[in-house]
Amino acid sequence: MRAYTLEEVVQPYKHYPKIIQQAILRAHTHPTFLVLTKSMRKVLCALLTRASQKNGLQAIRARNDRLAEEADVSEKTVQRAVATFRQLGWLKPLDSKRSEYGLFTTRQYSFTEALCALVELPFARAKTEDSCTQETEMSAGAVYVDLSYKKDLREISVKNRKDNPIRLPQDLLEIVEMGVKETGVCKLRGLAHQAGYRLEDIFKLAKARLQTIGATGQRVYRYLLSMIEKQSDYAERAAQLERQGSQAKNLAVVKTDADEYRGKRFMKAGKRVDVFADGDGAIAVLADGSFVTLAKSDMPRLYAEIKAGKWVEHAR
Repeated sequence: MRAYTLEEVVQPYKHYPKIIQQAILRAHTHPTFLVLTKSMRKVLCALLTRASQKNGLQAIRARNDRLAEEADVSEKTVQRAVATFRQLGWLKPLDSKRSEYGLFTTRQYSFTEALCALVELPFARAKTEDSCTQETEMSAGAVYVDLSYKKDLREISVKNRKDNPIRLPQDLLEIVEMGVKETGVCKLRGLAHQAGYRLEDIFKLAKARLQTIGATGQRVYRYLLSMIEKQSDYAERAAQLERQGSQAKNLAVVKTDADEYRGKRFMKAGKRVDVFADGDGAIAVLADGSFVTLAKSDMPRLYAEIKAGKWVEHAR
């Protein structure tokens, strides 16, 4: 796939103000946005075109069908993208309007200060003596951007993690071992829940593939996120995989017993059993000299009795 230059990324947005172009460029280059799929990034750019160049916190209007058309994605993708932006703390819904038929026609949103800081959209805040602020001259006058916001956010985040450590289910700890942060796993769990899935089921299905390709960190996160965005009965598929694993495990135990006891002779109370060379059957000689043949289906029971000490191995 051809890599696009930054000039090509910004080209479709040349008719927008420089502030908006810069925000869209940041959405393509800042490492934080690597968690987004290509389609989600398109939806974010479509939303950013509606942002105010003077105050990024100002409310914007956006219809799902219009966003889908501009981003060249489905409305379902727009819904998932908006849900993801809300989950990440970048977007807040305000209100909506209905048509005469009762359908939602226009939705109002507001970008959060966190997103504005990431894409460098100016946002107006009241200037206080207690906060460390920087005054930036814009064409419409001074805009005060609170530079202490990121620092405060980090301190609050660290304190919350100390006071309320993340406790993940045992089934999901392997995702952390693959290089995904615990907070990332929590985000994936939330997105999976919104889509009606359990992350445990999705990871159970993805685990073998992730191990085969040697995926770690962001690659694991993006792979699981792509599965969450698809339509599938993950619960049933995971249950079926578990059943297949149990059956394979039982077969492996039987095969191991056959390998251990094949070609051997065992005796008890005048009776004798000679196991076939392939371990899949045996001849049992009774005390009166008569004999019977044990089929393959009889062998697990015989092997269990041998393990329990009811039969003693005897040289042939």
